[in-house]
Amino acid sequence: MGEFRLSERQRVFAEENHSVLVDFLDFMGLPLDEYYDVVIFGFLNAVRKYDEREDLKQYKFESIARNQMRTALDRHFQKLRKRDEFVHILSLDYEISPNLTFGDTIASDIDVCEYVCEKLSRAEEGSELLHTTPKRATFDLREVVAV
Repeated sequence: MGEFRLSERQRVFAEENHSVLVDFLDFMGLPLDEYYDVVIFGFLNAVRKYDEREDLKQYKFESIARNQMRTALDRHFQKLRKRDEFVHILSLDYEISPNLTFGDTIASDIDVCEYVCEKLSRAEEGSELLHTTPKRATFDLREVVAV
């Protein structure tokens, strides 16, 4: 993020109203230590806007701040969803076949990559096992390793 400067008056106002940020995270059920950095710039942006824009004075500062912090949270979660869009988390207890889990393959001589590639190459025509786009290739691992 670019440089973010507040005037002295804005800095004092932010300090006096810091409880709005803490109360917001508490109300949302989000831990302060994990989400403070996510919402602080929304809060400070609200401080600056509230000070500089007369049309916002008709509203309570808390309303402006909550709106800005909610927007910051929305952006944060959108980034996480986009980043994790194609991530599949599998347990070491996930069964590759009867009596064989991913955890078993760690200390095994089985070449899991070779096994999965072989399964992919034997996929029935017309199945929705593999979907290719210009940027990504994804597949449902449950179908790949099903025996």
